[in-house]
Amino acid sequence: MKERGIKTNPGSSMIDVNGVIHEFKTGDGSHPQVKEIYLMLKKIIEKLKMEGYSPNSSQRRKLTAPKYHSEKLAIAFGFINTDPGATIRVIKNLRVCEDCHSATKLISKVFKRDIIVRDRVRYHHFRNACTAAVGNEPAIGFGLASLSTD
Repeated sequence: MKERGIKTNPGSSMIDVNGVIHEFKTGDGSHPQVKEIYLMLKKIIEKLKMEGYSPNSSQRRKLTAPKYHSEKLAIAFGFINTDPGATIRVIKNLRVCEDCHSATKLISKVFKRDIIVRDRVRYHHFRNACTAAVGNEPAIGFGLASLSTD
């Protein structure tokens, strides 16, 4: 798209913690808790690798490695600033990439957290390595029968 002179919006994700909206961009280093966020993200990725996760670097070439995508930064921030077991809710301006979708499914299992990600197309509700994706309606309050493992 760059060759054709088309500019794209950078990926960003927002999370509300205690009534304050925090926004993250892919590879972001501007947040006041940046050191803690990247340390938490490193711990998350290490635990995921012990479960067999491998970042999907075969996706379209991106400026930043998939492990630094904005939704992963927002999730790491949520882990730092919410109580254990609390649901993490993230709003993303672009669609969730395949790697982030797979990683978030595994994060929900390993860390025993429900994670809801609203991208530009649908809501994704991750619980115990399963996911439900629903059009423009929140995927909240569904039974486990509606979750898929794909």
